[in-house]
This record gives sequence, C-alpha cells and structure tokens, in this order.
Amino acid sequence: MESSDQSRRALLGMLEDLQQAEAAQRKSLQRFEIVSRATNDAVWDWDMEKDTLWWSENFLSLFGYFRSEIEPGIEWWIGRIHRKDLKRVTDGIYAVINGGGESWSDEYRFRHRDGTYAEILDRAFVVRGASGRAIRMTGAMQDITARKRVEREYNRIFMLSPDMLCTCGLDGYFKQLNPRFETTLGFTVEELKREPFLSYVHPDDLAATERGVARLGAEEATVDFVNRYRTKEGLYRWIEWSATYFRSERLIYGVARDITDRKAGDEALRNSEKRLRDLINGLGPSIFVGLMNPDGTLVEVNQSVLQAVGLKLEDVQGMPIEETYSVAYSEDVKQKVRETVLLAANGVPSRFDAEMRVAENRFISIDFSLQPMLDDNGKVVFLVPSGVDITERKSAEKSLRESEERYRLAVDGSFSGIWDWNLLTHKVNYAPRIAEILGITMAELPKTFDGFTDRLHPDDRVATAAAIQAHLQEHVPYNVEYRMRTHSGEY
Repeated sequence: MESSDQSRRALLGMLEDLQQAEAAQRKSLQRFEIVSRATNDAVWDWDMEKDTLWWSENFLSLFGYFRSEIEPGIEWWIGRIHRKDLKRVTDGIYAVINGGGESWSDEYRFRHRDGTYAEILDRAFVVRGASGRAIRMTGAMQDITARKRVEREYNRIFMLSPDMLCTCGLDGYFKQLNPRFETTLGFTVEELKREPFLSYVHPDDLAATERGVARLGAEEATVDFVNRYRTKEGLYRWIEWSATYFRSERLIYGVARDITDRKAGDEALRNSEKRLRDLINGLGPSIFVGLMNPDGTLVEVNQSVLQAVGLKLEDVQGMPIEETYSVAYSEDVKQKVRETVLLAANGVPSRFDAEMRVAENRFISIDFSLQPMLDDNGKVVFLVPSGVDITERKSAEKSLRESEERYRLAVDGSFSGIWDWNLLTHKVNYAPRIAEILGITMAELPKTFDGFTDRLHPDDRVATAAAIQAHLQEHVPYNVEYRMRTHSGEY
C-alpha cells in the first residue's frame, strides 16, 4: 500500500513538472510571437527534430501567402528560393548546421505568391542540444528589394559617371573608386588602393591638400579644392575635387574632375588676351581701341585712352560710353554716340568725326568708328570702338583752307595772269585775269598743257618749252616772254 502511494505521488509530481514545463513553453512561445509581431521581418522557427517550420504573421503579409497554403516542412521554403541562388543558400545553411556553427546569413531571391521575386536578407541562429547536435534554427527574413534597387542604381551611376567618384578612409587610403580613375590616371583601381592617396599628389600641392582633408575632419560639410595628381606615366593632371565627410560611416566621399585641358585652355586664353592687350596698347598714343557690350557699357580700353583722359581702367569699366568723361560734356555728342551704339548693336557699323574731351578739360578731334563683333550664328556679342586722333590733320586742313582762300583772294585781286600746271594730270588752271587779257571766257581757256602751248606764237614755243625743261630738270628759275593768241587771232 505504501509502495502504491509512493508511485502515485511520483506520477503526480511528474505530471506537475510536465504541466509546469508546458506552461513555460507556452509562455516562451507567447513571448516569441509577441517579439515576432514587433518587427517587420518575417520570423521563422525550424524544429529539426520534428522537421517543422513555423512562420510569423509578417511572413504572410510580406509575401502574400495564406496560412493554409504553407506546408510545415523545410522543403516548402527551399522550393521557393530562386533556382540561381538555391545551391549557394542550401550549401551555406547546411555547412553551418553540420560544421558546428552558431549563426548563418545570406542574401537571395524568394518567390512571392504572385510569382515575382523579392530580394531577401536572411539571418538565423542555431540551437544545439547537450550533445552539440543542431536541434533548432530560428531566423528572420528581411525584404531588401527596395534597398537593392537603390544600390543597383547607385552602382550604375558610380560605374558610368563621367566624373571620378571615390570613397576614402581616415587612414588615408582609397576604399572604392570608379573606372574613370583608371582612364584618367592610368593606374588600375587596385593599384590606387595600395598607396595612400596623398602619395599621388604633386609635391607643390601636398600642403594645400592636407589642409583640405583636415577641414573635412573638423566637420566642415563639403570642401572644394584643386590639385595635381600623378599618372602612371609620371605626368600630372589637374584635378578639381569636391569632398564630403560622413562621420557616421567614417568615410570621405569625393567627386573629382580632370580639368587639365580646361586649365590649358584658360592659360592659352590668358596668354592670347595678354598678347592682344599688348598689341592694342602698343598701337601708339594717337590710336584708341576698346571693347563694349552691345548695350554700350565698356569692357576694355587700351592705355592710350586711359592716358589721354587721365583715368584708370576701373574708373570706366562697366560704364555706358556716353557717360564717360570724354563724351558726357555735350548732349549733342552723347546723342550721336547713343545712335551709333544702337546701330552697331543691330549689326550696322558706323563712323563719324567728333570732338572728345581729354585730361585738363582739353579737346581733341577723333575719327571715331564702331564695329559690331558677331558670333558664329551672326549674333552681335561685342562692339569694338576705335578712334584716331586727327587733331593735327584737322588743324592742317584748316590751315590749308585758309591758305587757299588767301591765295584765291590774292589771285582775284591781281592784275597778273597766274596759271597752275599739275604735272601728274597735265591739267592747267588759270586766274580770271588771263581770260580778260586774251578776250575769251574762262570756259574757252585750254584745260591741258598741250592746249596751252597751242595758243603760243609758233616762234615762241621752242623757247618756252626749253625754259620749262630747264626749270624742271636743273631748277633754273622759270622766266620767259611769249606771245599768246587772243580772241581776235592777234598775239
């Protein structure tokens, strides 16, 4: 009887232990389900001893399956892995199980209920029994389709970009470079990764580059700088950089562009501009040249202009030409210049003489012209003003006119018959007194020297011709007497 009671108590104790174990297990499963619902991942649990696979509710929402469609064995999961990923995934998971590993992870494609494939990051932990044999595996599947799409787009941009793209570590080495580095510098990507990135920088640019990197470390968002980078041939290329440091990743992201050709072009342009400036500045003090925008604002003028007006380039640069010291003194001149600018801006060159004011409130005469400069499409892009100081010429012309006027008055008031023979044209001009002496009109006087000699008396022609030749060839003073035929035929 006592033995029977002991057996009963032992059985009740076993049943109580079993109930407590089941309660603990239910509590554990409840906690597991609560945790699985708290994440967006599809949580799974594989009981290897029973060969059953349990899925959380998130699995259903992620991949569109109904609970009734899911088979309990591992084969149902394996059957939905993309065929190109299947061997790698199964080999990997069984290698961990059979090799004593504790964790496994892989990325693969898993078939959705609608037949499409989602890209998955799957991570799991292995539970082992007392003997070390794997008895359970619990994991979580994360849908990384959107992330992988972004990564592929990034990689396409990274690989196909015409710029050089890279990441660098704080240890001074490149971590990732796109193919543009290879085509620009000649080194392979692997070669560039092997040496510190500063080792490729021109010695003269090293200090400035180090300062730029230091600024990045001081949390400055983006740093822009230019340096020269060594190529595999030992030459240097000018590189323009824009770099940003991401502290969370401890990486410097850089965008670089080869500007060697642009540098050479800029240098050639500067040299060309200098040669042109030297040329226009060397034209002489009486020749004025400049450059204007189509609206008439000055861009450039040569030294002759600046010296004449006593100003510096910055005093007139960007100023409308009609407002400059030389023009602004007269509303008439300003209006004429405005009209000329308008014509030139429409492609019509212009030219006129004007009085321009120079230093010390003096005035000079300028032969001014304005030419439009056209681009390849025929559009006016600049205007080229130029002028020549014609003050002396104007003064000489005025003196000549005054001299000719005095000569005319002297001739008209003289009782002598004055004539003028142009040796180049052979034309002869006469004072009115000669017509009076001969009794003919001015229109009847001979217009050429041959006509003049025809009116001479035949006996005087040889002597007159000899006197003329002696004067022209030997500079003997011309002084001869001759007879000329009058209107009546007498001499």
